Amino acid sequence: MGRSWYPLTADRVIEDWTTHNTLDVKTSGLRYTMSRRDAKFFMRQSLLDATGAETASDERELIRVVGSGNHSRTYLVAIGSKLFQAPVCWYTLDGVWDLCPGFEHNNDHFTREIDRTCVFCHNARMERLPGARNAYAEPIPDGIDCERCHGPGQLHVERWARGETPTGEGDRSIVNPRRLPARLRMQICFQCHLGDSKATERVARVDNALEDWRPGQPIAAAMVPFRFADATPHDYGLSAQVDRLLLSQCYTESQGRLECVTCHDPHVTVYRADRPADFFTSKCLGCHATTACMAPAASRRATSPPDDCVHCHMRKAEPADHGHARFTDHWIRRRIDDPPAPRRSLDVVPYLPEDFAALPPADRAFYTARAVSLRAHSVPP
Repeated sequence: MGRSWYPLTADRVIEDWTTHNTLDVKTSGLRYTMSRRDAKFFMRQSLLDATGAETASDERELIRVVGSGNHSRTYLVAIGSKLFQAPVCWYTLDGVWDLCPGFEHNNDHFTREIDRTCVFCHNARMERLPGARNAYAEPIPDGIDCERCHGPGQLHVERWARGETPTGEGDRSIVNPRRLPARLRMQICFQCHLGDSKATERVARVDNALEDWRPGQPIAAAMVPFRFADATPHDYGLSAQVDRLLLSQCYTESQGRLECVTCHDPHVTVYRADRPADFFTSKCLGCHATTACMAPAASRRATSPPDDCVHCHMRKAEPADHGHARFTDHWIRRRIDDPPAPRRSLDVVPYLPEDFAALPPADRAFYTARAVSLRAHSVPP
């Protein structure tokens, strides 16, 4: 998460800027050329005529990166003080340039605004300039920071800078997720990982600003999340980790024992080289016994590592909203080979039924209608 947003500099280059650095979009006749000149990086958008010659062009400097590069990198351009997303991304798995998610359906060129919902999940707290949707006060932070999970840290720093002696009772000036009830601890992850672009809609509260939410509060204080009533076993989105986990029998029957931090330490990347081969299997064995597995012995030995629970019970594939990448589907199931199937219903239901039921009837009607409206705008025909 600390590598989620940063300046594009020469020491962080992972892309091919010189050889395979051109993308032709057949459906529109557009060509994109990515180039590097000294320590600066550029994306050129041009329109070609029947002979292949340029008839119009628009080149912008790429100033910031969104994404660690484990799977992909997105680039930002600036027009004055306003930030916009560039149309083409770098995809690490295939080592190619291609249109960023969504641009294949609606190419906004260099005009897709980096608004509050973008920065809320992809960077530390950014303050918008008055009257602007996508202009932010300097200095702009680089990456998701400690405060995203622990809340504002000024009082915490000031307390220990005074030289106070630790008492072992915890510091009430900072949020320690370990001391929270399991429900609220897990909802810290909800703020960014509850969001399948094909199946979920996070409707912002009208009485609370999204940016004012703090770890330790119910996520319902900032948003009213909905999902399609009809969950598709095959298709899932890039940021659907929580969405899918909540569908799992392992989660529903664990009575709070299974949560995000069961398998993920937010301080340590899962891509680290020293991660034990059986790391995730060992987490499954916290509840399950190896003797409970009904798969043939030969099939169990054939996984890498052998007896790998994730291989058989958590599908790994290209998500429905992000090409050139493989992500793990967090819906833990007995069978993961369900074929693609059309969605049978577009009805939506709240993710947090108890929190939703506590709202006044008029608010429930409003937020449901808002979710349906937002879904209609974002689901492709």
